[in-house]
Amino acid sequence: MNTRANPDKAYPQLRPAYHSACVCSLESGIIGSLVSLCSAARKGGIIVNTVAPALIETDMLRQMEVKPGLIPVGRFGQVEEVADAVLMLARNGYITGQTIHVNGGLYFS
Repeated sequence: MNTRANPDKAYPQLRPAYHSACVCSLESGIIGSLVSLCSAARKGGIIVNTVAPALIETDMLRQMEVKPGLIPVGRFGQVEEVADAVLMLARNGYITGQTIHVNGGLYFS
């Protein structure tokens, strides 16, 4: 078995740290892109924001072994709550360059 391609199989005890590092790297890249886009788009009056949802109750989440007790508010987020954040940003022409965390207080770090 070649475990080099899949660190989860080689070192299962490192899976949370490996996953966290991937999530943090991805989020940093997205936020960095947001800052660049915001700077470039401001001259045209275009606003740029991101929404960063955490554990939202979807079909994919139901397949995972995640407990809502890990989240400070004690439950998974709802799709409608993410949509509310997106609508809030879409309706406001003054908010720009922001990341709205829809995560119930759970930050991956």
